[in-house]
Amino acid sequence: MKKHKLGVFAVAGTIYTFCCSGAYGIEDMIPSGGPGMTILALCVLPFIWAYPQAMICSELGSAIPEEGGVYIWVQRAFGEFWGFQAGYWLILINYLFEPTLIILAGDYVGTAFGWSWGATFAFKAGLILFFGYINWRGITDVSFVSTGLAIIVFLAFMCLIVIGATHWQYNPLEPFIPEGESVWMSAGYAFVIGMWMYGGYSQMGNVAGELENPQVIPKALMIALPLSILTYIPTTIVGLASYGQWEDWGTDGVSWVAVAGQAGPIWAGIFVVIAFLGQVSLFNSYLGTSARTIFVMAFDNLAPKIFTRCSKKTGVPDVALLSIIITSLILCTFEFSIIVTLTVTVIFLESGVMMLAAMILRKTEPDMPRPFKVGMPDGLFSAMCIMVVAVCFIFLFLNGTDYFVFGMVVALSGPFLFWLLKKSYGGIGVGNKNVKALSYGDMKPIAVMFFLCAALSVIGFFFFPLYDDPYFFEDIYGIPGIFNIFITLIGIMAVVSAVFGIIFYRTYKSHKS
Repeated sequence: MKKHKLGVFAVAGTIYTFCCSGAYGIEDMIPSGGPGMTILALCVLPFIWAYPQAMICSELGSAIPEEGGVYIWVQRAFGEFWGFQAGYWLILINYLFEPTLIILAGDYVGTAFGWSWGATFAFKAGLILFFGYINWRGITDVSFVSTGLAIIVFLAFMCLIVIGATHWQYNPLEPFIPEGESVWMSAGYAFVIGMWMYGGYSQMGNVAGELENPQVIPKALMIALPLSILTYIPTTIVGLASYGQWEDWGTDGVSWVAVAGQAGPIWAGIFVVIAFLGQVSLFNSYLGTSARTIFVMAFDNLAPKIFTRCSKKTGVPDVALLSIIITSLILCTFEFSIIVTLTVTVIFLESGVMMLAAMILRKTEPDMPRPFKVGMPDGLFSAMCIMVVAVCFIFLFLNGTDYFVFGMVVALSGPFLFWLLKKSYGGIGVGNKNVKALSYGDMKPIAVMFFLCAALSVIGFFFFPLYDDPYFFEDIYGIPGIFNIFITLIGIMAVVSAVFGIIFYRTYKSHKS
């Protein structure tokens, strides 16, 4: 693949669009979590979620600046099986997340102009193909477009802070949580969406192998993180303080357009455009990196070899890029909420295993060159990693029953997909011998994966009936007794996971003995 020369600010602009690109999404935090809890989440998450991830991605990205990012880091720490799981989760996150950006951008414009379904779809398809072409041209063009859009979006939100501050009339912290909600439920709503908002720091690692100097990534991360915090926290405070009506906030209710409109209709119109630019800039940046994971996995014989093909003209993995474009064209016809439900839990899994990989590599490869190394003793570094894993564990359950069920289905599909792809293509250990089957060395990590899924499912089986309101799910899905169906599925997954775990572990032990 071709190498590209990008400066710190170009990379920082690209990372900013990964992790922020405006404060869109916070509107849905406010009525579900409450104004006070929303602001608390936005203030706390940089320390327990965003900063640790930025630090880990900086250290691992500088030590292992290879194409594939998280997939390579986890593989280096835990081996082929867990590397595959991390890559599989990252592919799912990216392939499913990107269409949501086009759905939001297209529906926003289509609703504003009163377009028909066909006209709206044509507009969405046009966006996907246009930015697909930008990405086909290479990471330099992607970074140029992303940086330009990032500057526009950031400056617009700085103007919004001034508008909100000059119209201050309410206490932005009241009420702290919605009436009738428990503190835990309010925190679950606010923190989970906030974790989504503060995500994306690992994406730049996917294209590190295409940069002439990948050591600009740690410096760029230290610029992008403060910009994201500045975009989120002051904006939310002045928005609530100036406009109020916290119950009516949402992507289809009170939004940043309404807050900006306090300064006049021209500013409202500007923020309609900014809302659109924020979504398409995210799509452009994610499209530019997402194809790289499956590209690297195909080289490792864990995905069809056709994904290793690169354009002779631009050096971009064009088949992998085309697969995302086609997926986006199909999924952009779906409802936004359906796709998000499938991805949220997987983010916790991917983030958790990345933190554990960083901790293990500090112990197993202490002498590995780390041009950027987090300035902490190994014990404190491990504590930081474990803290993030604990956050993932807690909010895996506070996220709700339905998200947990869909996430566990994805997690359980990983070992079976690994077996299928290794059987078909051989995996990393193929070499010159075309041996296409699971080895006995694979049995232990597969057993561990099933035992983990069993343990999580058992906890969920007893926790969710005490935590969630069954009638809430009947209202959302329109199916009587849907909550009981979810709980039954969790119980079945616990049993199935335990059985498969025992089978694979006994197979491993019998061979070892």
